[in-house]
Amino acid sequence: MKLKTSFAFLLLLSAPLCAQEFPIGIWFSGNRSALDSVSAMGFTWVQAYCGWDSSDSRKNYEYILRNPHGLKVIAFIEKHLHNPSFSQRLVYEAEQPVDSSGVQNYFARKSETTGAPSGKFWQAIAGEHVPGYLAKDPFPNDLLLYGRREWVASFRMKIDPSGRRDAPVVRCEIARGTTILAQKEVREKDFNGKTPRTFEVRFTLPSDDKPAALDVRVWWHARVNTYLDYVVWEDFVKDAKHPQLSGAYQLFRGDRDAEIVAMAKRFASRTKYPLVQRFYLKDEPHHSGYQTFRYVDQLIRERARLEGAADGRGRAITATPNYTQGTPQREASFERFLREAQPHELFVDAYPVHADIPADTAYVPRTEAARAGIAPFISSSEYNAKLQGTFDYMIINSLLPAVRVAQRHEVPWWYIAQAHGELCEATGQYRRGDNNGPMLRTPSPEEMRAMVYLALAYGAKGIFYFAYATMSDRNFGGCKPAFFPGLIARDGSTDLPPDPFARPNHSSNDDAFAGRRIFTGYQKKYEGVRALNAELNRLGPLLLPLAWEAAFSVHRLLEEPLSQAHGLHDVTTASLAGKRDAEHATYVEVGVFKKAKASFYLIVNRRGDTHGSREVTVTFQGEAAKTHVLTNLWDGTQQRFTRPRFSYKLVLGPGEGALLQRHTE
Repeated sequence: MKLKTSFAFLLLLSAPLCAQEFPIGIWFSGNRSALDSVSAMGFTWVQAYCGWDSSDSRKNYEYILRNPHGLKVIAFIEKHLHNPSFSQRLVYEAEQPVDSSGVQNYFARKSETTGAPSGKFWQAIAGEHVPGYLAKDPFPNDLLLYGRREWVASFRMKIDPSGRRDAPVVRCEIARGTTILAQKEVREKDFNGKTPRTFEVRFTLPSDDKPAALDVRVWWHARVNTYLDYVVWEDFVKDAKHPQLSGAYQLFRGDRDAEIVAMAKRFASRTKYPLVQRFYLKDEPHHSGYQTFRYVDQLIRERARLEGAADGRGRAITATPNYTQGTPQREASFERFLREAQPHELFVDAYPVHADIPADTAYVPRTEAARAGIAPFISSSEYNAKLQGTFDYMIINSLLPAVRVAQRHEVPWWYIAQAHGELCEATGQYRRGDNNGPMLRTPSPEEMRAMVYLALAYGAKGIFYFAYATMSDRNFGGCKPAFFPGLIARDGSTDLPPDPFARPNHSSNDDAFAGRRIFTGYQKKYEGVRALNAELNRLGPLLLPLAWEAAFSVHRLLEEPLSQAHGLHDVTTASLAGKRDAEHATYVEVGVFKKAKASFYLIVNRRGDTHGSREVTVTFQGEAAKTHVLTNLWDGTQQRFTRPRFSYKLVLGPGEGALLQRHTE
């Protein structure tokens, strides 16, 4: 925000703009001493872990859930709600054809000589079809184990009885590579006439942490007319010593229903915990976790009957990564999640700033960057070119798929911005411990601002950050441990669980890790986010009722007009000294929105270096014989244009955005 416009902006927006709330939140690691500073930073929501059993921890999360600041809470209730959602389930409909979109599960090999689709079944008729596999090669076939080894495959089918009770019908097989893990022969006597039956095959996976590529096969003996409905994979976890753990096999048979409903009623009670709004389930689930997310969410919705559920209260939420990024089916992960999980909103984390992106020396001094394993800063042009590449990747693979899929399903999407780095303790660098590859580095305030405004340009209806206090992971990126420097340091930050009495600290831009002082940017990031949140609290309510229509990366569009349909002819930029940037270096994003007959344009300066301020000239194309009214909603200024093509100039600092409204008279 520029000083010369902020005063007018505050005057313009001093009255309430909209009754809707624009969520601004942070992942909060559980320290109640730090929570008191969260509200002062302009946050309105927190994600909070509420899972340890000591009396101090209980006092800690009770304080968070009923905090005196009115911060709304996404509650991470570990044992009772989060753990059940850890389970995995995949369903393969036998009749489903090969799906090149990547959204549907399917069997890749089904021979038409061994059957044919018939309604919701894959049918095989004796005397018409030959023996062979009714189904083989399921896709996808990689299960993320989460440490689970015991599984059940359930085969649903029916037959036309032939009267030969001992006649073999099918052989159900589970294989990994050339190894048969389990199999089951099914005969006609195992059925009850034409009534569909489910046959279960339990199997054990090898003890490793890699995804297990499995083959599920159904061999048909061609003796009895058979109709295969579907096959389900579920993990099987039942441990008397750890009753809080369960698999999908137990979950979908109701073993945890009473506990889940009771805990949801307790923690979303209007009288006891009025601030609890959502329950955080399995973080970043793979596609094998989407159905379990839905089961827990819908169970709470239907059985707990929480007041305010229609507005999302008590609904489940989780960060949803795009597992199909970098592929032609880049929307498939989000589409699959919204179809199968049916969440109240899509929650997307996309972290673009890594250690191979140089850091401006005004943010990280050159010697400290070298010590922390950050690529050296050569020039603003080289830095911005690299930054735009990673921003483009984020837009193409996360922001654009998110808004498209969310609009199709008529749900809002919220963005989780990077406020952290990933630091290897053994080396003291933002690089992997096993191969020295880049991990995330701590982003600058300007880079965080650009991330947030880019998400807004793509229709985000809420902004969250990861993370507040510095966190750690005992095994991450080949590092044992890795640290995630957030917005503040915390005494005892290496403790797991964290010390609930530790004092937050953002007074310095470095921190000690294994005896080394490493740049973390606490002070600069803290102040930058506080200023950014002040803007979001004003801008967010303006954006909420607007319908997103399109967005344009100007440096990638070298022909005019940029978009005739949206009245955009051209965008150019120049340094404040007046030197015009080349077209391929016009690092501006334009998000286009609509409300009634007015169009809105969010103009974003994508540059991230401290010298990246630009004079931006936006040229519009409109109807002839009309008066075009353009209002800058940052400073309240308004201009009228009588020519069909007209230009508007504004100055934006690095990462800044400005919202323009356009209508005709």
